[in-house]
Parts: sequence; structure tokens; C-alpha cells
Amino acid sequence: MRRTMSASIVSNVIVLVALSGTAGLAAAQTSFTPLGDLAGGPFNSDGAGVSSDGSVAVGKSLVGQGQSNGFRTAANTMISIGDLAGGGVGGSALCVSGDGSIIAGQGSGPSGTEAFKWQGGVFTSLGGTVSGGFFGSAVNAISTDGSLCAGVRELSGFVVEAVRWNAGNTISGLGFLPGGGDVSISLGMSGDGSIVVGYSDTTSSSEGFRWTQAGGMASIGDLPGGSQLSEAHAISRDGSTITGYGSTLAGTEAITWTQAGGMVSLGDLPGGVVFSQGMAINANGTVVVGRATDASGTIAMIWDATNGMRNVKDVLVAAGLNLTGWTLKEARAISDDGRTIVGNGTNPSGNPEAWIVTLGCPSDFNGDGFVNGDDFDAYVLEFEVGNMSADFDHNGFVNGDDFDGYVAAFESGC
Repeated sequence: MRRTMSASIVSNVIVLVALSGTAGLAAAQTSFTPLGDLAGGPFNSDGAGVSSDGSVAVGKSLVGQGQSNGFRTAANTMISIGDLAGGGVGGSALCVSGDGSIIAGQGSGPSGTEAFKWQGGVFTSLGGTVSGGFFGSAVNAISTDGSLCAGVRELSGFVVEAVRWNAGNTISGLGFLPGGGDVSISLGMSGDGSIVVGYSDTTSSSEGFRWTQAGGMASIGDLPGGSQLSEAHAISRDGSTITGYGSTLAGTEAITWTQAGGMVSLGDLPGGVVFSQGMAINANGTVVVGRATDASGTIAMIWDATNGMRNVKDVLVAAGLNLTGWTLKEARAISDDGRTIVGNGTNPSGNPEAWIVTLGCPSDFNGDGFVNGDDFDAYVLEFEVGNMSADFDHNGFVNGDDFDGYVAAFESGC
């Protein structure tokens, strides 16, 4: 069933758009960029983080058999940051500050595997290792200004604890959920560093947690029907929304969690087993990326309230890109505006390779790189005749919901 808006309403909106001028805002076009790998080892790279504006991606790449260096990108070109001095070669850049200048992760130092910060070519070991330990320490998340970090340290043989580093790089343990004591790991941090999320073992399973200085570590629970198996993987920069996964009788499902609404399932993709996980979330909590399963296996997914959960590759192909031979397996990081995604997959040669995606602006309806009255006019023309190109929410129908969605996007500038 198709429904159109009244001609008078549409005409009035067009008049308002025309009065606003036609210069418009520059809008990025949808793009997919393979990031390659570092020289010296088998072809293998893994993306893990991205700066606030999407200009700097970080991760790791093999530089020898079983040896890796962390990397950062400049203009989508991969650059090695090396590894800690005095150890082996096992560096991995796992997160990056808002402006892209401070990188943190896990490296190989003289005391074993150690958490680090990197800035301007200089490594700083953050400690957290124990003599004779197996795991060491790692930074998994960093505040916007790069002064605070969160991650994990080894307490003793195979016992690891979620931790937080303050602005002086002093480490503090965050403890465990009630009943736990063997494993807790910090995976995400709000922009100001005041909230840390991750997961901890409990009496019988493990659950996602939210930590604050005032309240300590608290469980985020699980989905209805689940077995109390959940994880919190990331939190929005504004601290409002957590993503990760919960469990149901059907399987594992990506979630969002807020203080007001608790845990909400984001569902799964059709086909395959029920399995999805949120791995990253944009600044205000409106876009989630991660992985899910369909009939082809595990794939990178993106979710927002308007479109629901979608296969990232399908989104790119629908935008006109040719990804023949590529399998996009997971989306690991997302920019503040939700339009730049870093992830991993298998390239046409069968090698693991990191990639970066820039999603075009849906308000740029005519695809000329600008958002202005010409786009609005073009959308209204398609909407009025019921063409499926006006199906803004991609639900198979052209109706008032699509028009409302386009207007909201247009007014926001993208």
C-alpha cells in the first residue's frame, strides 16, 4: 500500500527549502577503502579503532611470521607505529584518542605483554604485568582527550581484572561482579572517561558491566529468557548508551542498554543461526556496528532505528560499489557521526585485510556531493509518483514515514 503527502504540504516545504538557498553543505560520497598491510610478513591486517572524525584508523598488521606491529593511517595509508622497546614483536594498536594523536593498545616489552600509549613516535609502557604471567596487560579503550584509558591486567596465573588508568598513568583495579573473581575485562569508555564498560564472571556465568567512580561495577543484566550471559563492548562518547550482546533462548543478540530503558535487543539478520554482537557505537548512541550472521556466515553489520540491522556489504553494493570477492566479516569501530566505519574481512585474494568505509549522506539525494534544495526537489518528485527510490526507510513501501525520515535527515544536514 502506498500513500503520498498532500500536494499543499509538499509545496510549502519546497518553498521553505528554496528560501534557504542552494549553496548547501558538502556531503561525502559512499566509499570502501582496503587498508592493505605492513611489509615483511604474510598479508594480514586487522582494524580496531578510529578517531572521532574518522580520519585516523588504527590496528595491527603482520611484519613477520607470527610478528605484528601496530599501525595508524594517514589519508587511508597504513603506517607502522612499531612496538615497545626491549621485547619481541607483538604490537597491536587497539584504540585512539578523539583527534587521532594518541594511540593505545598492547605491545611486547621486556616484562612480557604490556599495555602502552603512543604519541608522536614515543611509546610509554603502562605496566600491569606480573612476573611469570601469561597474559600481561592491554588498553582496550581511551578517553576523547587521550588522558584516561581502560583495559585489563593479569593479577596472577590466568586471573585477569578490568582496570582503568588515570591521567598520570596510575592503574586502578575495577574488581569483579558479585560471585566472580577470575575474569573481568574493560572494553569501552565514555568520552570523558567517567564510565567504563566490559564484562565480568559471576557465580555461574558472565555479565556485562557498567562502572562509575561513585557506583562501582554494576551488572547490565541480560535479555529475557537468557542464561545471564552478556557483554558490554562499547559505550557512546556521551555516556548514554552501551552496546554489546545478550542471550535469549534463540541465541546471542546485539543489544543497546540505557539507564532509562535497560537492555534492548537489536535482533539478527535473516538466515543462519541467531547470532549478532554490537562492537562499537557512535557518539550519541544512534548507530551501532558489529557482526551478525546470515545464510553466508558471519558478516559485518550496521544498525540504526530507522533501517534496523543491515549487512554492511549490502549497504555498499546498494550505493553502487563493486565489492566482488570481498567478505566483510566484522565492523569494529565507528566515528562520532556514524558515517565512517573500520572493520575487517577477507579480500579477493583470500587474505585477512582491514578496511575503512565512508557512508554517503542520504540527504544528498541527487548524489552531487552537496545537500541543498536540489536534493529536496528531487526527492519530492520521486515521492509524489511513488517511486521506490523514495523508500527512505527501506521497508518496501513509499509512505509518509519515508517523507518524514527524509525531512529529518535533510534538516540535520545529512
